[in-house]
Amino acid sequence: MKTSPNQKLLAASLFPMDGLQGLSFKLRVLRVVDALPNDNYRPIRLQAWADDLWHNVLKCPVFPTSRFDFPGFIVPADVTTEVGRVISLPGVADKEFRIAVTDRVLEIDPKQARPEERDLAGKMIERVISDRLSSLNSKFWRTEWTLYFHLHPENEHEARDDVNAYRGFKFGVVLLESGELLLAADIRTKYIGRRSLANCSQAERESALARHLDLEIEIEDRATFVRDNGSTKYSCRYAGPTGQSISEYQIKEQNQTVLEFYTQHYPRLRLDPNDAAIFFDSGGRKKDLAAPESRMFPVFTTEDESLRTCSVKPQMTPEARVQEIQSFLGELTGLSYAGRTFSIGRELVTRERSIFVPPKLEYGKGNVLEPYPKNGTTGNVIPDIEKAIADWRFNKVPMLYQHGPYFNEPLPDVVFFYPEGLPRDIRERFLEQLDLEILKQTGSKMNLIARRSYRIVQGERNGASLLSALKAAMGEQHGMFLALVALWDRFFDSVHPNLKEVLKGLPSQCVTERVLRTVANTADPMRAMNRVRNLALGVLITAGVQPWVLLESLHHDVYIGIDTLHGRVSYHFLFGKGGRHVLTSFGAAIKRGRIQESLDKVELRTKIESTLREIHQAGHPLRSVVIHRDGRWWKREGQGLKEAVSNLVREKILTTDCVVGVVEIRKSHFPVRLFTKLAPPSNQLLNPLPGTYLVLDQQRALLSTTGRPGAWDKSEGRTAGTLLLNLVENSQPMDICALAEDAYRLTHLNWSAPDIEISVPVTIRWNDDALRASLVSQQQEEDETYDQTNELNQKLEGANI
Repeated sequence: MKTSPNQKLLAASLFPMDGLQGLSFKLRVLRVVDALPNDNYRPIRLQAWADDLWHNVLKCPVFPTSRFDFPGFIVPADVTTEVGRVISLPGVADKEFRIAVTDRVLEIDPKQARPEERDLAGKMIERVISDRLSSLNSKFWRTEWTLYFHLHPENEHEARDDVNAYRGFKFGVVLLESGELLLAADIRTKYIGRRSLANCSQAERESALARHLDLEIEIEDRATFVRDNGSTKYSCRYAGPTGQSISEYQIKEQNQTVLEFYTQHYPRLRLDPNDAAIFFDSGGRKKDLAAPESRMFPVFTTEDESLRTCSVKPQMTPEARVQEIQSFLGELTGLSYAGRTFSIGRELVTRERSIFVPPKLEYGKGNVLEPYPKNGTTGNVIPDIEKAIADWRFNKVPMLYQHGPYFNEPLPDVVFFYPEGLPRDIRERFLEQLDLEILKQTGSKMNLIARRSYRIVQGERNGASLLSALKAAMGEQHGMFLALVALWDRFFDSVHPNLKEVLKGLPSQCVTERVLRTVANTADPMRAMNRVRNLALGVLITAGVQPWVLLESLHHDVYIGIDTLHGRVSYHFLFGKGGRHVLTSFGAAIKRGRIQESLDKVELRTKIESTLREIHQAGHPLRSVVIHRDGRWWKREGQGLKEAVSNLVREKILTTDCVVGVVEIRKSHFPVRLFTKLAPPSNQLLNPLPGTYLVLDQQRALLSTTGRPGAWDKSEGRTAGTLLLNLVENSQPMDICALAEDAYRLTHLNWSAPDIEISVPVTIRWNDDALRASLVSQQQEEDETYDQTNELNQKLEGANI
């Protein structure tokens, strides 16, 4: 949809690169010499080898390639490595596999290049920019390949702050099909404690640093530290005490004590020989790593209390964000690649503004919420779209109260589980408020049939007592009930998935003890109103209630959301008019560490076949099927999909012309923000309207699903994020705009937090909830949306709802 001709433009934090037009990129091919098993693990092995070659062997970008009929890799052709060189890497069952550097060189044409080839070309330019910033080590320090921070914190002269706040520059190079090169850039903020681990008291270690130091937490789940060695800083995690001082502990590989090592490499640091030596993990292969406790500084996130009072806020207005980006760009001078100098412009890429209109929502008794008045359109142009979208958004909850849910499934009996020591008056006020809210939303009261407590002591952080209480209740009730669980705030993250396993399909809704107390706190009724409303919606949704649905059909008949976490897989199938029918299934992934998880090909094929058969038998059309994959779609998964489609075509479940596509939904991608740019002379940058999108090429589009122009720009100082939609497989040509619009529409089935624009479609969000924790809402979202929900609550009170 095009907005009215009011001179507002779409701007993106993409910056044109001048001087490299028409430049060809040459890539060298590496080949796996030994026969590699063609099993489910193959794509993960190849990716792991690419990472190893990149970081530990060749020290240059390495990408697996599917261009050839053999497993191989591509690297920049000008990398100094001799043709014929053979590199051995560990493989299967202690067997080493040989990778040979061939004499084969590809010269890519961006229009014909594969995605991984364009990505590699972008990495070549990124290396030039990274080298330039690395040379300025008196100004910047690096935490990632393309993430640099100011050497000195922004608030170094603010004595009242408990943490140091560093602004950083995150960048990436985008090579478009047209051959145009763009620099994507954004600002990151890192908060590091001002006191080292050595200077923290025992009480601070047990409270503020619990997630940093608790050895019961898996090491990859612990919060990080920065080893500040003066001229260099490194990210790492705490791995335990050595029990010795730095003058005593010997680093075996170096044949030196920690003190001797630091004296040699960092002579300017003044270290106490009695300083404790502690183990750390930097994510590499080496395990015998130790450092002085006095050089370990904790990294904090926006959830930590110490950040609430920091003078440097994590969020920035669009104007401030772009100004900070441009200050970093000012350092990028004297750049050259392949003998050609190039420069990076300071002006944002701008386009005509493009926005998807919010969908029409259907509530009980056929009542519809429209995003704009029926007579409010002239052709394809909507006047005052900002006001129309704001009014539509604020009417979501009033429509529910007035007309009831679209599908009102009776609520089953409820059993309440709570931690011992939670005062009775707080429990009862909480249950009373929840019951009243459920009555307002559905016209029916909650039937609470039992209360069960569970123990909370230090040894119970894995939830053993809670799980026992759940099992006992299942034995006593002998039928369907809904488990309403108040989770102790100190539980490990693993408790929730274990809870789901124990309940074996029984409906459940969890709420943190902190949120429970907020609901029961009548001293802050606005905050309590928001929490109890969302909790009630969560309870109802768990029981099968649909507060509202999309009135109109999506562009495609079936959407399948797939996500993995810690070896578990969640599948959500949305189909029927507006995707209002949902089927859910779970399975197991092939796990190779936390970073890369692949689906089992046979299981994927089986899940897709069986569920699409079920949808077909129910009489729903299957003319087009789209998979939303949270993160990466592996080649092996594509093979499983093709086999499933082939089998279903043979069974005449799918027609031969059925359109099948796979879209990666990437929350972490190019560091790009979208903005609304006002006309001259203002040229002011504002947050984009939700639904703003920018098409990069036929396979990729950027989509902003969140943001509140005006409120965020002025009072909250925040900038909306973006999603990258990447069409990685399609049986026939597919319209990336249509795929992006459906993804945007599917963000509006966020029933459990209706006043929050979620960043991802529910095909992904519901999988996140299923695999992680379906708590009332994410704590970060709660904090960020407090002001805007106050505004909504005031509107509801004014309407006497």
